[in-house]
Amino acid sequence: MAQFLDALNAQDAITATALLCQLPADATLLTDQVLRGSPATPPLFTDIHVDPQYLDQSSKGTSHIVQASYSVNGQTVDSAGVVTQWDGSSWKVCFGAVPVLLDHAPDFPVTVNGVSTDTPPSMLTLFPGVYTIDSGNPLVKLTGGAVTFTVTEPGPTAPSIGLSDFAMTDSGLAAVRAAVEAKLTSCMTMWASGQSIGGGDGCPYDPFKVPGQTDQTWRYATSATLDDVPLTLEAFVATWQADDGVPIAMTATIGGTAYTKTLEVTQVRVDLTDPDNLAVTID
Repeated sequence: MAQFLDALNAQDAITATALLCQLPADATLLTDQVLRGSPATPPLFTDIHVDPQYLDQSSKGTSHIVQASYSVNGQTVDSAGVVTQWDGSSWKVCFGAVPVLLDHAPDFPVTVNGVSTDTPPSMLTLFPGVYTIDSGNPLVKLTGGAVTFTVTEPGPTAPSIGLSDFAMTDSGLAAVRAAVEAKLTSCMTMWASGQSIGGGDGCPYDPFKVPGQTDQTWRYATSATLDDVPLTLEAFVATWQADDGVPIAMTATIGGTAYTKTLEVTQVRVDLTDPDNLAVTID
């Protein structure tokens, strides 16, 4: 047990992992990088006192509960009953990779000490230590801010962590507006060239046509806004939807006459999976 805590102090995940009874199903976050990203200053574990282990065990698989006390990030842990197991040559720490449940599964990936989970997790498997969870997508944020917590000791489970809801960041909204404008411009270019749009290309149906005019270049009205339209964030997708329609206007000057047309749009969906390549669907 003392060797296990020493390895965590040294931010040595390989050694810490080698001291486990068995590897967990998900060891993604059991890395040096995650340990080094801790918001707490090492060494995290101090004043370590561990009862002598029974090293005379000759039967492989024999278990023993070790009483340990120590401080982790200034928090005192008294008489932690840690299950260890003799593997025939050395003692291993059981439940040293601790399942940390999230009180509700997020709709986006998160970062743990700066390392992304890549997919939205419902549970994190972590060594004892200090961790910070934040949004893993630069377009969205946790409304309550990043969450810092401590896994104090080995065990079959740790207290669940509460995460707030996600919301768009200011830069995320700006990126979405730009992507929606680019999509509408693309749709209007297709429409002006004579293509029939809508229904499968992510564009709204043909919104308007001025009879007798061939040059019909419609543009997104910059005064239009999604700010007052209800937004939902779910499974990597931002959706603006309203029963009375989403107010997206197009403008054009055709034959010297200014035209404005409000599109018949019920929702705008933006896939946020790739922040650098937002996929927009307007229907």
